[in-house]
Amino acid sequence: SVSPIPDHLIDSTETERRYYQADLQPDEWSISILNFILLCEACRDTYTWAALSATKEGEQNIILHDLVAHFIIPWTIGTGCSIALLLDQRPGKVQLMLSHSWSGSVLQTLNAVKTIAIMHQIPIHTRMFFCAFSQYQPDDGVHGGLSIQEQLKMDPFSQVISSKPTYGMYVVHTSLSEVYDRLWCVDEVREAAKENLK
Repeated sequence: SVSPIPDHLIDSTETERRYYQADLQPDEWSISILNFILLCEACRDTYTWAALSATKEGEQNIILHDLVAHFIIPWTIGTGCSIALLLDQRPGKVQLMLSHSWSGSVLQTLNAVKTIAIMHQIPIHTRMFFCAFSQYQPDDGVHGGLSIQEQLKMDPFSQVISSKPTYGMYVVHTSLSEVYDRLWCVDEVREAAKENLK
């Protein structure tokens, strides 16, 4: 069974309207560093995470594919909202781009995000693009949601990079996978170089 999404994570703020993935441009598909950290820590505090950790011989071996399959999709299916949007109904422009491998360690990715924020003095409320969380993953055809193909046709990576995020782009490396084996990451780095994005 799937662990339920913790109530404290869902944004219950009263807003003039409810936003769905289809309402926004890719450079608004953002998650704050704070929400990124809270989300990952909430996942770690579930029986689903404990079961995955036991199956994979340690939580350090849980990868982003696992997180999306066992948390992100079950928690967002039928909502039309990415997990980023479900956590925050006040979307804002992407200020930081993260390029990452879905085969990378969740724990190492989490620690990398914390380190980037501390070392480079990036505010905790900075909004970043992290595709696993920023895009709508269920691919369920629900109202307001977009299919994976529909989202990719919007060329979100190029749009975000060409918007010149305030804090630039970082490539997250973990010991479980070679990030540049993922062609998307190679393309993102090439696009960033073309745009002279640091």
